[in-house]
Amino acid sequence: MEYNTQRAEMLIPEYGRSIHKMIEYAVELPTKEERTSAAKTIVTAMTVLNPQLRDMTDFKQKLWDHLFIMSNFKLDCESPYPMPEPDAIHAKPKKVPYPQKSIKYRNYGSILEKVIKEARVMEEGADKQMLSGMIANFMKHLFLTYNKDSVMMR
Repeated sequence: MEYNTQRAEMLIPEYGRSIHKMIEYAVELPTKEERTSAAKTIVTAMTVLNPQLRDMTDFKQKLWDHLFIMSNFKLDCESPYPMPEPDAIHAKPKKVPYPQKSIKYRNYGSILEKVIKEARVMEEGADKQMLSGMIANFMKHLFLTYNKDSVMMR
C-alpha cells in the first residue's frame, strides 16, 4: 500500500495527482513535438478540472504557467506563452507603504476631515447648507456605530 506521505509532493495540489503524473510523463517524452502535444492535452485536462478559471482574464496563460511550475520548469515544449521565471514565482511582493499621519477624530476618518475642510472653503449658499447637513448626518451615523444608545433620533 502506498501512502500520500510516501509519494512525491504536489506543487499545486488543486489539479490532483493524475495531472502531476501526466506532467512527469510529458517531461520524459523524447521529442519536443511529443512534449508539446502532451502539454496541450494536459492544459485541456486542467481546464476541464477547473472550469472556474475560465472566468479569469488570460486563464490560458495561467494554466500554462501552472504547467511549467508543476514540472519544476523542466518541461521543454512549444508554448503560446513564455515560461515564467522561477525566481519571480517565489519572490515576495514589495511592501506597500502605509501612510503615517495622525487623524484627530479616528472614528470619523481622514476623508471626512478633508470634506469638512472643503465645505469650510465653499461660499455661503444652498450647496454649503446641503453639504453641511449631509456631513452632520454622516457623522451621526458613524457615531451610532460606537454609541448606539446615546444619540437621539429625530
